Amino acid sequence: MNPEPKLLDFSRIKELQELVSQCHPTKKPKPDVWYFANPTLVLDSDSGYVGYTAFSIGYGSGTVMHLMDTGIRADYRGKGLAKQLMLARLDIARALEITLAIGATTPDNVPMKRLLEDLGFHACQRVSKYYHDEDPPRDGIIYSVTLNIGE
Repeated sequence: MNPEPKLLDFSRIKELQELVSQCHPTKKPKPDVWYFANPTLVLDSDSGYVGYTAFSIGYGSGTVMHLMDTGIRADYRGKGLAKQLMLARLDIARALEITLAIGATTPDNVPMKRLLEDLGFHACQRVSKYYHDEDPPRDGIIYSVTLNIGE
């Protein structure tokens, strides 16, 4: 049985940082404050955190959810956990009446590209050096989906 997504328990931030160090391409966690500023969902099992994802919400002429980092511990991959986290984020977006979600991934991240496309996202644009904090910087593909409220 898969663990249910829940909001990060900030008293366990160091445990999250260890997971990010294992999963993120740069192997460098964000500063602790990043996880306070960007809501982070986690998957918690008997062996600790096994997955995480973060998002931000932008306001302006429209409200947009920006889907950010997602990582699953290696021994839990292939079990549908990234999809579970993605669906939880989209449920939050719909509950907040957000009608547009955007995200990005690298051109070589086939599992994430497949997941985004399976959930109705469309590739919009390739951005040179989108992941500028990586060494070397890598391109990103921007994806978007229009959300129907009440689905």
